[in-house]
Formats: sequence, C-alpha cells, structure tokens
Amino acid sequence: MERLGEEDTVLTRIRAGLPVEHFETVRVRKDGSRIHVAMTVSPLRAPDDTIIGISKISRDISEQTRIDALWNTSLDAARRLAALVASSDDAIIGMGLDGTITAWNEAAERMYGYPAHEAIGQSIRLLVPEDRQREESEVLARIKQGERVEHFETTRCRKDGICFPVSLSMAQALRHKGPQVGY
Repeated sequence: MERLGEEDTVLTRIRAGLPVEHFETVRVRKDGSRIHVAMTVSPLRAPDDTIIGISKISRDISEQTRIDALWNTSLDAARRLAALVASSDDAIIGMGLDGTITAWNEAAERMYGYPAHEAIGQSIRLLVPEDRQREESEVLARIKQGERVEHFETTRCRKDGICFPVSLSMAQALRHKGPQVGY
C-alpha cells in the first residue's frame, strides 16, 4: 500500500506514451517477503499507435542492493576513520612492510617537519637517526611476523635534523592492496 504513488507515476508516463526504464522499487512476494526490483515498463501499441497494454519486466536486485548498502556503510566508516586520523594530535604514519611511507597525517607534518608530499613514497628511515637504523630493521622484522609493537621508546629526527625521544606503537593492518604498517 505504501508504494501506490509509484504505480500512479508509472501509469502516468505510460499513458503519455513514455517508457519507464530501470525504476527501482520494492515489491511483496506471494509469501509476504519483500524483494528489491528494477523494473522497465513500456507501452504496448496497436497498429494505429494507440496504447493497448503495458510490457513490464522486473529484475531482482536484492543482492546488489544489499552489497550497495554494505559498501556505503563501509565507505562511511572509512570516511569517519580518515577524519579521526586527519584531526589527531598524534603523528599517524602508514607504511608498507618494506618501510615505504604510504600515509602521513597533519600531526606527522607538524612533528617531523616534512609535508606529506615529501614523506609519502620515502622510506621510514628518513626519520631514523644513523645509530638507530639496525633497531628499525629489527622492529620491521617483528611487524612482518605479525607481532604488535607497543610503546617502543626510541629516537626520531625532524627534517631540520633535530632528534627527539618518541614512543611508537606499530601493528600490521591487512588491506585490499596488501599488508600495511601503522606507525
């Protein structure tokens, strides 16, 4: 009953001789369950061009509708997470398991002095003092083995060469393009 207005809209177009293509709606099956459909409705004409009937094709789009809803929910969650990362006061750096920087938030820019366009694509070793390079190799090896590294006290350096103590937490995050490290 709640979709009677849709039928009126379709019939108005058909009476005007216009087709209705890919009209998405919900219909109720004989058993009472609801199904998402995409309909194409066209007028059927007599040889004298008068409309004598309707051709209606309905296609079940329930699965696609469900997938679209999941996708939109995931996209909304990703946007919220991206906003949290962007607004964080903590430097949040993403990198591949090889140590190549893939993400760099504004707090990382402030802390390390490198704008994102200079940091992304570079090795994380850009921030590691010479005397701590071996330490970085060991930490990356642990991450590759699936370990989580939390509150690792070390030293990192800014673009201007000033080094300072930091506490790092890192973990491997699986993504559709392969594993990533949150630094």
